[in-house]
Amino acid sequence: MDVNRLTELFGVYGAVSVGKLKNGHINETYIVECKTGRYILQSINRDVFEKPETIMRNISFIEDVFASERRVTVPHFMKSGGRNYARYDGRIWRLYEYIESWDNYPNREYIHGFAVGTFMRVVNSGDFKFRNTITGFHDFGDGMEIFKSLMPMRNIHGDTKSSNIIYSERPAVIDLDTAMYSFAMVDYGDMIRSLTTGGVNLDTIYQATKGFADGLENMLTGAEINSLYYGIILVIRELFRRYSNEHGFPNLTSGECAERAEQLVTQLGYIRRNEKAIIKIIGECFE
Repeated sequence: MDVNRLTELFGVYGAVSVGKLKNGHINETYIVECKTGRYILQSINRDVFEKPETIMRNISFIEDVFASERRVTVPHFMKSGGRNYARYDGRIWRLYEYIESWDNYPNREYIHGFAVGTFMRVVNSGDFKFRNTITGFHDFGDGMEIFKSLMPMRNIHGDTKSSNIIYSERPAVIDLDTAMYSFAMVDYGDMIRSLTTGGVNLDTIYQATKGFADGLENMLTGAEINSLYYGIILVIRELFRRYSNEHGFPNLTSGECAERAEQLVTQLGYIRRNEKAIIKIIGECFE
């Protein structure tokens, strides 16, 4: 891989150093230090994403609608020949500006929720509908039709775990490859699942839910608000099924998958035992 050649395709010259990032399960990712700053260089994994061009089309829309948002941001992708990606060596590559994370960031749970809620509000501000990029992802079977009869579908992020929020001068929502057309409860459910991995802390759930509600600015319907708690249950169950499938996470060993599946069973128990308290928190935050 010729890093200088790749960055030059995006009008960025003089790569000084390059390091491979090992966090993340899917794309091949590098941090590149250039004379003009630091960048993230990625190759999209075609084994997971069959249509990378669709991903980049969704991302182009996201970046456009966030241009006027001043409180929350998203990555800025460099252009190559008028597109936000380049073809090189049989793969699709993209380059975006590195966003520095701040240590000791206050109110992280609230900001996490606010960033996720703001993202959902902003990307639903026009007529554009995301095209789903992973077949079967967040597909709840027959329940999907029931949900459609009760509430509207929305543009959502699709993977609102803690590591996809960067706490910086403006909090940034990253990892936009899973942007999809689904239900608000999915993003809320995945956010709370991520924040309660080590056990249910009701204050953490309150702060994240309050931020989520504030970021949305009264966008959700009553039916959507009533569905949020069940989004947590559905997302945990879905993730459990993926870890229980030997092909769900090919980069992990069977032992690692079994351990994570067991943790999810425990977490689901915590959420169920705190059902009334969590539903009360949701009601208070959205009143």
